[in-house]
Amino acid sequence: MARSLARLSHSITGRLYTAIGVLCLLMLAMGLQTIVYSDSVAVSARLVARDSIDALGDADQFDEQMDSYRRLALAADPASEDQLAGAEGQLRKIVSESERSGALTPAVAKTLFSHVAALQEHARGILSLADEAARAGAKEHFAEIINAAEDSVTEWKSLAREATSVELDRLSTRAADMHRLYSFAMAGACLIGLAAILVSRGVLWRLRRLTAAMLSLASGDNSTTVPFKGEHDEVGELADALEVFRALTGSALMSEANLKAALESMVEGIVIFSDDHRIIWHNNKFAEMLHLSRNDCTSLSSAEISRHLIDEQGWTPELIEGMWERAAAVRKHGGTATFDIDLQDLRSYNVTTTLMPNGNLLVAAEDVTERRISAQRIHHLAHHDALTGLPNRAAFQERLELAVDDAISERGLAVTLLLCDLDHFKEVNDTFGHPAGDELLREAAERIRATMRKTDLLARLGGDEFAIVHITGSEPEEAHALAERIVSALNQPFEVQGNKVTIGVSIGVSSAPIDAASPVELLKQADLALYVAKRGGRDRFVAYDAGMAEQFAERRALEAELRLSIDAEVLSVHYQPQVDLESRHIIGFEALARWEHATRGIIPPSAFIPIAEESGLIIRLGEWVLRRACRDAASWDTEARIAVNVASQQFRHEGFVDVVRAALRESGLSPRRLELEITETAMLNDGEHMLAVLTKLRGLGVKLSVDDFGTGYSALHYLQKFPFDRIKIDQSFVRELGRRDESDAIVRAVSALGVSLGVPTLAEGVETELQAKLVLRAACGEAQGYLFGRPVPASKVPELLRIKELEAAD
Repeated sequence: MARSLARLSHSITGRLYTAIGVLCLLMLAMGLQTIVYSDSVAVSARLVARDSIDALGDADQFDEQMDSYRRLALAADPASEDQLAGAEGQLRKIVSESERSGALTPAVAKTLFSHVAALQEHARGILSLADEAARAGAKEHFAEIINAAEDSVTEWKSLAREATSVELDRLSTRAADMHRLYSFAMAGACLIGLAAILVSRGVLWRLRRLTAAMLSLASGDNSTTVPFKGEHDEVGELADALEVFRALTGSALMSEANLKAALESMVEGIVIFSDDHRIIWHNNKFAEMLHLSRNDCTSLSSAEISRHLIDEQGWTPELIEGMWERAAAVRKHGGTATFDIDLQDLRSYNVTTTLMPNGNLLVAAEDVTERRISAQRIHHLAHHDALTGLPNRAAFQERLELAVDDAISERGLAVTLLLCDLDHFKEVNDTFGHPAGDELLREAAERIRATMRKTDLLARLGGDEFAIVHITGSEPEEAHALAERIVSALNQPFEVQGNKVTIGVSIGVSSAPIDAASPVELLKQADLALYVAKRGGRDRFVAYDAGMAEQFAERRALEAELRLSIDAEVLSVHYQPQVDLESRHIIGFEALARWEHATRGIIPPSAFIPIAEESGLIIRLGEWVLRRACRDAASWDTEARIAVNVASQQFRHEGFVDVVRAALRESGLSPRRLELEITETAMLNDGEHMLAVLTKLRGLGVKLSVDDFGTGYSALHYLQKFPFDRIKIDQSFVRELGRRDESDAIVRAVSALGVSLGVPTLAEGVETELQAKLVLRAACGEAQGYLFGRPVPASKVPELLRIKELEAAD
């Protein structure tokens, strides 16, 4: 466009020069015409004057002839008539020649002819008279005639001079006017020419600068400044248009640069083939795909590309032929076609061919090898567990649905679902850390897999829960045998990070279509069987039966009634004494929740406490027990402490410290009399948070004890980090005292640990005097159990205190 504008500027300049030249030529022509015309007038005037003078000369000659006529008349010579006729003809000839030469105007010629005619008539009359006079011999009369002729000639001469003088004056005046016009025309032509030269120099200078800017823009220098922008004339308008073009050109150049940069940075190899199947443009990525330099790709034909792919990159001829066939189809039918190319070396390309409006073929090829691998990896991750590599819950659900559909549609075929939950895994994970727990999960998965058939599906549903889809016949014995093998395999010790740990597995088994008719129902029934296996002692498998559904419904009903009982505060708290083994004085009480149902009767804690923990009601139940225990203890006339069990969910619940503070404030109980019992297992969960909560409770003045010590894997590091006020030995060890050496050793070890740390120890579940003696002999100074009293309502605590004081006194 800039070149077009430059050519336009040159054209305007040329036309302006042409216009100025034409104008000067016109002015010069006008001046020349004026000169020529004025000169012709002057010449005409000179000719008129000359011819008039000649005519007058001729008239003088005629006058002279008339004198000769007079002499002849005097001589009465008859030849005078012929001479007179000759004089007339000569006069006419003179007049006619003068008129033809343009010396005489028509008016002067007419006047002269009229005088000639008159002269002729006079001459004839004179001649006639002269003849008559001659014949009559009247010379006097002839003399009169001659005198009359002379008078006529004199008059004619006078008239001719007068006419000639008038015509000369007119011609002179006209010549003077033409000369003045010529002078004005020449002066005007000079002024206009000078003005045109000055204007043209200014316009042409601006046009030359504008043309230079146009040529600079046309050469690609978009930084060129356009002169004369905003000026209110044609050059300014042209400059404004050029500035718009410069801005558009800059935008276009920027867009072109961005497009080139984008094409060069694309992950696709871009190439354009002409209609004769040769490369006319490509980006660097395409050259990299061909393992060629950029210059080597220029003008390559499709045949040369095919040979290179076969010889250098190992493509098969069939693959290349199919590729060109698809490209030919796009050339023939237009549009766009996309297809994949999968090579033997596992590389994959996605190719898109598009027919361009000019008939060229645009091909974009992208190496999607990594994307395919990533997609496969993502698909694998989406359907497999990252830790064990087993199928995850999503893949398990798909496989289960297909298996159940097949089992229902095909007679004699059954699918058995085994839900497996590792026993005591959480304790191992919390004790030895998550890396140890992950290793244990992987080893457990390998052991389970080793017991299965290849056609079975093992999946990890999450956490320590696994599932097995087992295809079998209509009889479930094979599936039960598989469950037994799994229990036996996982019951063997594991070595995890140099530590030997023992876990177990609880399995729930359900089959379709024997027990269930849908995947959802099958999963629900296996879950019920797993729940029963856990509650039945774990480390075993349980097959679903119809009675489990009734048990589950019963459990749900009991949960709903427990919720209502907590809201209505119809539960009660009983208190079991804690004594000093040497003095047998009561030094404290443990608060224990009790539930006496209106229709079910007394429901033991072993029945409703697990329901409360599983449903989350334990938080509300524990808070209610804490408030009631503080209020009851504050009313007793004793300094005995009150111990309240705290579940792990309560510690994790936000605001638990405020609950304790409020219970003390409302009851008025001294904080030093309140002792919160924390299970060893609870301390293993979220250790840092636990330590923070314990520190806040200690700040309130509350006592803290470790409950059921020895049932978890270890809480020794907590004993190091936090100074507990008491350690309670679990009753499972106390009951075996005197019967199992291991129990005796554990009780002695825990008691010795308390002595070394300066922390009192309390033995739970003491029911016989032998147990009391053995506990005391092991250096454990406090005890709790049926030997010293069963749990009693708050109203009976004062009486119990009096009885125990009396017994101690005796």
